[in-house]
Amino acid sequence: MSGAACWTPPSFQGLIGVATADITPPADIHLRNWGAAPHRQATGIHQRLLAVVLTIRNPVDGAPLLLAGLDLGWWMDPEDEAALRESVAAKLGLTDDQLVLALTHTHAGPSLRRADRDQDGGAKLPEYLDEVAARIVAAEREALAAEELSTLDWEYGRCTLAAHRDLPDPAGNRVVSGFNPDVAVDDTLLVGRVCSSGATRAVIVNYACHPTTLAWQNSLVSPDFVGPMRDLVRAETGAACLFLQGASGELAPRLQYTDDLDVVRHNGRQLGFAVLSTLEGMLPSGTTLAFERVVDSGAPLAVWRTRPAELDTTVAARRRILQLPRRTEDPPGGAGRTDDPRAAAMRAERAARIARAAGTGAAVAFPVNSWRIGGALLVAHPGEAYSMLQTALRKAFPDHAVAVVNLAGGVHLGYLPPSEVYDTDTYQVWQTPLGRGSLERLTAESLDVLRMLVREGRDAL
Repeated sequence: MSGAACWTPPSFQGLIGVATADITPPADIHLRNWGAAPHRQATGIHQRLLAVVLTIRNPVDGAPLLLAGLDLGWWMDPEDEAALRESVAAKLGLTDDQLVLALTHTHAGPSLRRADRDQDGGAKLPEYLDEVAARIVAAEREALAAEELSTLDWEYGRCTLAAHRDLPDPAGNRVVSGFNPDVAVDDTLLVGRVCSSGATRAVIVNYACHPTTLAWQNSLVSPDFVGPMRDLVRAETGAACLFLQGASGELAPRLQYTDDLDVVRHNGRQLGFAVLSTLEGMLPSGTTLAFERVVDSGAPLAVWRTRPAELDTTVAARRRILQLPRRTEDPPGGAGRTDDPRAAAMRAERAARIARAAGTGAAVAFPVNSWRIGGALLVAHPGEAYSMLQTALRKAFPDHAVAVVNLAGGVHLGYLPPSEVYDTDTYQVWQTPLGRGSLERLTAESLDVLRMLVREGRDAL
């Protein structure tokens, strides 16, 4: 056993740049993300919205990857998403496989739809979206200019903020969106730590939980719980904090649907303290534990010591456009019947918008970015996958840190529930244009690409 090492999530060493940009909209921007909302316009700012940007590349000859976490909700029209992504890529000389723009999915953010320009507060939307693109480009250039040889370490933790949100309606045979205490959930938290010269430069948080603390009653622009979480982490570490929304199709806070800012703070600090606990449990940057010797005392004592870890400089990226089946079967219970005219109108509008984004073919074009950064693997896509995606990938790659990112790299294309959920009268089923088996197909395709990236990395050694 002499010299044996304790496994820790693998480390990456390369050139990493970090920058943060303010992407807060005007305080009276168009804001209507809930069918029950009585307002269509923001009345103020709870917390600033941020874009946190990392550039990552091989220290010798690699082209950079750009990873950005944006405090925004979801892209509604393909043209708007493509305009921002293509503008950023063109100005920075990046291809789509090098670029992941991930939305934190706040439900208290501005509309991202230029077509809402005629709505209350909508006249400022086109200029605002152009400004977001410009600020991402500026932040990326700042990050590249600030590149340092850094180590990126990973650790898994736990957080109980997220709960199951598919609740059988006690008053009927449908499923409603709210806390279901009878179903256990994936509480995995993945934390990445970027260190250089002994200092923490950035913290990456990948966690699956809908930011739906603030709901229809709220009229303030807010990053939801992501903001207080980030404030706590930054106050303790002095580092930028990039949040990546995990596979949270059925996951949300127990305490939600409010305009109470104390609840937002409570939820954010719960996640923030879990992040800090995970960070505190990590070994010093770029190290692992190794068995040293046995010392005979009152008991035979196994002595383990830290030693430098083997650092991986691999950076690889792939982007595939999957063809997922379109939903053709009628969902149980129809399409979410309601007697509330405001809710009915917004449901119809949202369904039409998502259907338009999905196109008219028998299959839906669904982009997926897959990255390898040292021993870490990342899968990012524009849908709202259930947590099965991340649990399956992490089970398949136990020797890697695996990040799964919803709402990234494309227009919002609806939910991806497991096949059995299609037999229930559930919002995620009647909302999505994606058919039964889409989640399973995405999982299988992601496994295929990640195995290829891992195999190529081994062949290069």
